[in-house]
Amino acid sequence: MPLFFSGSVCSWLILGLSIGMVGTPSAVTMKPEDTLTVKVEQKPLLYSTYAVVEPVQTLSIKASTEGTLQQLRLLPGAEVKAGEILARLGGSKLSAMQEYMRVQQKHAQTELDLRDKQMALTKLLLQAHRLTRADLLDAQLKQNNAANLLALARHQSRMLAIESIIYAPVSGTILNIQAANGQNLAAGSPILTLIPAGQLWLTATFYGSAAQEVRTGMTGVFTPAGSMDTWSVRVLSRLAKGMGVQVGMNALSSSKHRLQLEQGLAGRLVLQGGLQSVVQVPTRALVLDQGQWWVLIQTPQGEHAQAVQLGAVHGWWTEVTAGLSDGMHVVIRDAYLRYHHDIANNYQLPD
Repeated sequence: MPLFFSGSVCSWLILGLSIGMVGTPSAVTMKPEDTLTVKVEQKPLLYSTYAVVEPVQTLSIKASTEGTLQQLRLLPGAEVKAGEILARLGGSKLSAMQEYMRVQQKHAQTELDLRDKQMALTKLLLQAHRLTRADLLDAQLKQNNAANLLALARHQSRMLAIESIIYAPVSGTILNIQAANGQNLAAGSPILTLIPAGQLWLTATFYGSAAQEVRTGMTGVFTPAGSMDTWSVRVLSRLAKGMGVQVGMNALSSSKHRLQLEQGLAGRLVLQGGLQSVVQVPTRALVLDQGQWWVLIQTPQGEHAQAVQLGAVHGWWTEVTAGLSDGMHVVIRDAYLRYHHDIANNYQLPD
């Protein structure tokens, strides 16, 4: 008597046959080319991130006295030498102060001239026994006071003249300018910001596990964006910044481009850490199951799954950083099917 099956029953039979076929790879005899013998290599840990050239520190040039800014002709990026005149201060208030200093100096000079004449007369009268030694000491005291007042007036006048000229304290590059010609400035007002020469370095911020592992003394390579040139760098500082760690680096003396670092230059930084054990396996040998990566290991007793941790991917190959050791045989043919070969045994048809 012929057998007839409903559409649903036929579907379940076909599904069962398909599932049963999944188990066949495990029954196939393994060939030497179906596995890869593990060879552990020692490779340095690499930490990569974005980096930018910034000043180690900046120097703010400020007005030392009150006045109107004049003769400022610099632009950001201009290079200046130590002692170079950057700008001047003028205006009615400064002119009035300078005139007051000149009058004070003139009065002090007149007073000293008078005291010098009195001192000469006192000495003559002392020789004639018409004054006492006490009169001579009093004349000397007044002469000294007048000389001190003149010296103070001259110093104040000289300092005001110096403060009215804005000098570059060190050689460097103008970063930005905060004032303009004709602007009235109070003492202490910022005029411009200077990057001292030789004070540029490379900064980068690392997050996650790299933030814990990057250390001072590490070396690496910096490649500016759009350039084939590279800089050899060394980490000089490590400072917590937000959720990460900011490191500061300088170019090594052996770098041929050491003197070409420019403010704002950015690119890719790769730092080299300690050595780690790495195994290269074909990516097709990896199986992802419930958020964990696995490979199949071939042993005399059969195949078994081995949990692994992955590293960098290079084309069709993937680094395994944990879970494998020398001499293991990793299945590289039909790894996914072999891993799930027992699905037919565990799969139950619904009632």
